[in-house]
Amino acid sequence: MRIFLFLISLTFLFENCSQNADHQNLINLVENLDPNYNKSMAYVIIPDAGCPGCLSAAEQILLTDILSFKEVRIKLGVDVEDYNNVILDKKNMAAKYKVSLFYPAVLYSRGERIEYISPDNPHAINNLKSYLETK
Repeated sequence: MRIFLFLISLTFLFENCSQNADHQNLINLVENLDPNYNKSMAYVIIPDAGCPGCLSAAEQILLTDILSFKEVRIKLGVDVEDYNNVILDKKNMAAKYKVSLFYPAVLYSRGERIEYISPDNPHAINNLKSYLETK
């Protein structure tokens, strides 16, 4: 029984350390790509290309894991470089900072919290909407 409890404790410890490292890696990525990071903003980090609605719905959008800007333009139907609130990870800095996302993430005000937008977290979009409405 003690071994079982010990293994559970170790699992929790490693998972918590991994989450803290992922959190810091995401903050480092945004700080590197946006010189105005110290502003109080919510950043939506979107792997691949995202969707047209999200480009106008958030304060700052960071697109990562972009294989082709032409593909992004075709997929979204807009030129993302025309949006002031879109930051493009043109140099694939996400890989440098070991940021690998399957689902979008929201980095709130100076990194105080990160919330992942996924089927496991159906309230994430409403939380972002509420945050933006209170600003």
